[in-house]
Amino acid sequence: MEKNPHGIAVTPDGTKVYVVNSNSYPYYKGTVSVIDTATNNVTATVNVGSLPHGIAVSPNGTRAYVTVDIPGGCSGKGNIDSTSHTGTVSVIDTTKNEVIDRVSVGNYPYEVAVTPDGNEVYAVNYGSNTTSVIDTATNNVNTTVPVGRSPIAVGIGPVIKSSSTIGLGGTSFLKPVNQTENQANDTEMTANGGTAGKQKRESVTTQASIPFLSSTWVLVAVLGAVAFVRKMN
Repeated sequence: MEKNPHGIAVTPDGTKVYVVNSNSYPYYKGTVSVIDTATNNVTATVNVGSLPHGIAVSPNGTRAYVTVDIPGGCSGKGNIDSTSHTGTVSVIDTTKNEVIDRVSVGNYPYEVAVTPDGNEVYAVNYGSNTTSVIDTATNNVNTTVPVGRSPIAVGIGPVIKSSSTIGLGGTSFLKPVNQTENQANDTEMTANGGTAGKQKRESVTTQASIPFLSSTWVLVAVLGAVAFVRKMN
């Protein structure tokens, strides 16, 4: 390991750990140490420029993205004005352990994050008060978003499944139903329909019989009352 470690990231398969070393005063020679988790030994050291800070690894583990304040390096001594330099995101090929591209972002880029699909990288620029959105297919900044004064961190939320039946890629979330299931459903519906019809008919018969029984008992009660009156007379 080297001096002044800042950012750290682990590959998705857990086989490597990447540690950003700022090696700050007096020469600010920044590097990234690659650690093999099986042996806990540093297997490679990648030069990335002066004042590196954050690092993130792509979901497939093939790329590591490092924010660097002064990509060309700084050989002088003393304090560095972070607002006078255009920073970069260094793209490391994790197979070769070397920088394969440098993407210009804002002043003093701080932290970095990769989207779950690996298509975009977000880098917050402390000196520019912005966030740079990088397209990983082209390694170009597609969007720069003002976010307020001196941002230092960035986070990307997990993927949330929509409650809609159609996904973002046009994929239906509905379970396909085969012909057998349709036939079974039709049979069940027919059986249920027959049962419902039977219950309805029985209900109608019962409802119809109740008024008939009520009229009969009323007639009996009237005749009984007439007979009683005649007897009294």
